[in-house]
Amino acid sequence: LGYTNLSVDIHTVGDVARAVSKGADEELRLLAKRCQAATTAKEVSSILHQAGMSVENVETSETTVPDGAIDPVCGMVVHQTGNPFVLEDANQPHYFCSEECMDAYRRVQAP
Repeated sequence: LGYTNLSVDIHTVGDVARAVSKGADEELRLLAKRCQAATTAKEVSSILHQAGMSVENVETSETTVPDGAIDPVCGMVVHQTGNPFVLEDANQPHYFCSEECMDAYRRVQAP
């Protein structure tokens, strides 16, 4: 889609691409911040609806990932099993969504 750090369900890429082409970059950044602050998929769906974007296939039930962990940099829910982006810190694993987030964590934690 041409945006960095945009995570979209594979089934909604077409809908999101059409919605993205309608908005200005700053408006999309503000919308993304509101969506990131949401705590459930239902809230995200509501935010998108209020913005005039109807993204089909948005799951409105509370969804959890059985082996999920939260990326400490971006807050994304990621799988633990098979995740190549893992760092051990004081014998505690930290799971990341990408190499970029893992590197950002390393820079902040460096002495």
